[in-house]
Amino acid sequence: MDPYQDSKMPSAPPMEGEAPPPPAFTPSAPPAFIPNEAPPPFPATSPPPPHTANDPAGESMPLLATDPDELPPAYADDVGCKQGCKRTQHLRSLFFTLGLFTVIILRVLAAFSLLDPQSNRTLQNPGAFAGIFIGVYLVYIIECACSSTRSFVHNRTNDPEQHVTHVTNQKPVIIWHVQCYHYETRVRTRTVSNGNGGTRTETYTERVRVNTHSATALFDAPQWDDVSRPFVPPGHGLTKLTFHKQYVFGSTEAANRYTSSMHRFRSENDRDVHQDFSEKFQIDGFTGYMMGVRRGHELPCSAFPRYFWIFSLLGLSWFFRLHLNAHVGVYSHTYVKRILQ
Repeated sequence: MDPYQDSKMPSAPPMEGEAPPPPAFTPSAPPAFIPNEAPPPFPATSPPPPHTANDPAGESMPLLATDPDELPPAYADDVGCKQGCKRTQHLRSLFFTLGLFTVIILRVLAAFSLLDPQSNRTLQNPGAFAGIFIGVYLVYIIECACSSTRSFVHNRTNDPEQHVTHVTNQKPVIIWHVQCYHYETRVRTRTVSNGNGGTRTETYTERVRVNTHSATALFDAPQWDDVSRPFVPPGHGLTKLTFHKQYVFGSTEAANRYTSSMHRFRSENDRDVHQDFSEKFQIDGFTGYMMGVRRGHELPCSAFPRYFWIFSLLGLSWFFRLHLNAHVGVYSHTYVKRILQ
């Protein structure tokens, strides 16, 4: 699994009265990398193949662009129970919550012998029921801990503008990583039953991956600027702020310099039969989720971390999220760093 890969979220719809964003840029598959072979230069009339730079809040793709208006706009929704439920139903949380309550309901039915005999015996067995319930409950709690709602309520701020200004002024950092490896076939033995009460030893082969050389490097962008859209302070008393990040190239020459440096790094670290390559785009101080609070606004109970965990531990996380959605607006902002050289 790629250690630098993050989850994707759909891009935000435009605000009312604002022109819709252009069609999404769909990249073609990148060319295959041939070890120890220099990459061909890009024609001056066409941009180089794009390189993905992911972030925890959504998808970002480096483009050859100079106009910040080409980027998708931020958006804001009305606050209310109807709009909150329409915005997102938290289906994953609903699924695990229903699973948790289903196990409890089945246990009650089994206590009155209302299920089939086999199910009654299984659920009436304390050990079997405890194993099933704990397994479902642990999966439910893990989902709660990894949810964006937890990130929002644990990261509140009264001054989101200051945070955005800080991140806007930070230099983009692109990290390359390669892992070289090969496969080996190994002979192993195991003891199995022969069906007559005895055992026998059998030999089998197994193909395993062996990692060898690895290397990491930083791509230095000597000249860059920030072409993000202006951050408009949210008008709601309580706002879910979702941040994204991406980088673009200001010219074909800058894109060619990036691609040549990347291929040179890969070629210099080609030390085995196979090679995995990944990149990570970072901005100092970046966070994917934040809750903006207008000064003097009275917070609902669902805006506090302690209530998030109380409701979650009681199996009521889905209801907590619906309550929070009914009291917040949403706003999306994308940091765009343009590499000029």
